Amino acid sequence: FYQAGDIGASISNNYDAVNEFNPHSSSKEKYVEVKSLVYENTVGIVGKEKGSGKTSKLGYLIAEHIKLGHLVWMINPFAKGQQWKGIKVFGRGYKFAEATNAIREFTRIAFWRIAEAGDETKEYEPFDDYHLHLSLDEMSNYSSEIDTIDSAVMPKFWEAVVQFLRQANMSVSFASHGDTQAMLGGAKALAGKSQTIKDAIVWVYAQATTDTSVEGNKRCAGWAYLIRPDGGERQKTRIEIPTWMQGPPATRIDGKDKYNYIQLVQKYCPQYLYLPATAKKTQQPEESSSSVTDTEQFRQKLIEQEDI
Repeated sequence: FYQAGDIGASISNNYDAVNEFNPHSSSKEKYVEVKSLVYENTVGIVGKEKGSGKTSKLGYLIAEHIKLGHLVWMINPFAKGQQWKGIKVFGRGYKFAEATNAIREFTRIAFWRIAEAGDETKEYEPFDDYHLHLSLDEMSNYSSEIDTIDSAVMPKFWEAVVQFLRQANMSVSFASHGDTQAMLGGAKALAGKSQTIKDAIVWVYAQATTDTSVEGNKRCAGWAYLIRPDGGERQKTRIEIPTWMQGPPATRIDGKDKYNYIQLVQKYCPQYLYLPATAKKTQQPEESSSSVTDTEQFRQKLIEQEDI
């Protein structure tokens, strides 16, 4: 699935290339916990209050995965049309069935990779394949919709996450209002599994503070609780959230824009650039690239192979 001889070879995992774009690489050890999140298999960002910065932290992680050359998919039926450009957003426009299919497909790829790697007649290694990162924003707002469409999707998804996501060379990040069964995919579907799921995730509990100068009067407090499961025990640590992770990430090469990843994808993994059909005709000169046609052909090839 998604087999193309030049895909893996074209992905750069050069750490120096990553640091080249990171203007905060001189922060020493203060933010080492924050920077290490991109290397975790599953990261859950929880914020009970609006304005705690769940989406901006998720946006930061997406940018870091792109800089590592990873293919990023997002699921968010509530995504605005002018956000998350450059990556494929499944479910945009309240298309819950499409969001459900995307989760199902991500899960299928994970199971397929493990099965292929275990086939004695083949020489398949998931880490020689491309890394696929799935980001789910506002997960708690539509998990019940997915459970209604197909109650088997979320349990199977979490089974893959808990058991062998790392071995499949895949990863997940998500933002939610809570860490309960209902918030993670449906209380009925995940009955009795919440603790197992919790123990497989690195959690960031985002905090909000009152600020009347910003829209909604709430903003990121500048700190969060980080929980890494350690031998079955949930170890809580207070961490500082850097200013460059407290608001919408700078996703253009010049450090501007909000949740627009076009230039970032073009720089680090142009073969994964996603542009809707209408964007090809209307894109601005600064976003144009000689690789757009090729990447669009690549995207169409992927779509033809997908079951979505």
